Amino acid sequence: SQTITFDSAPSVEVGSIGSVIAHSTSGLPVAFASSSTACSVTTLGEVTGNHAGTCVVDASQSGDANYDAAPAASQDVTVGKGHQSISFAVAPAITVGTQGTAGATASSGLEVTFSTSSTTCSVSAAGLVTGLHVGACEVQVDQLGSADYLPASSSETLGVDQGSPTRSSTVDMDSVVGSLRCSGSKSNEIRGRAARATIARAAAAPSTRRRSASRRWL
Repeated sequence: SQTITFDSAPSVEVGSIGSVIAHSTSGLPVAFASSSTACSVTTLGEVTGNHAGTCVVDASQSGDANYDAAPAASQDVTVGKGHQSISFAVAPAITVGTQGTAGATASSGLEVTFSTSSTTCSVSAAGLVTGLHVGACEVQVDQLGSADYLPASSSETLGVDQGSPTRSSTVDMDSVVGSLRCSGSKSNEIRGRAARATIARAAAAPSTRRRSASRRWL
């Protein structure tokens, strides 16, 4: 007959890998397995943490021509919450009065939130950054954790640069229309004066011709 004994249980957390080690008194190789959802186990004893909780690892030795199968043996492996990290995308270029989106992801795949305590900018929970004043804007990123992952936080500093000056011109259409009307009135007045002068000259011209003709008859 033979029996199976385990070495100390490995330290495993969600997302990490550890190895269980067990020996049979016969010296024959031991095979491993698990039906726990907290982990996955290869036949060689490699344990991967899937969820925080208890992973029960079963070991077996089926025997051979000289040994009967060993009695079933098992070991509890505690799977702890996983650590996670936060990585940033390329920082946006921000100037006073403009907006850009800060990007960051957690290694766990869980959603992150953004914030800031800087007075040079404002930052929405979704990462929209608005430049308020020239200077350094520190963007804080947090992931609050879950049943399987510990919380994580990180930050990056963005530079808020001076914005380009803007020029604006406003046209008062009422004033323009009034000016055009005024200009048109003056033009009409000038044309009217010229017309009246022409009429006056034309009216005077026949009278002169009649007087001249009378002198020739005499």
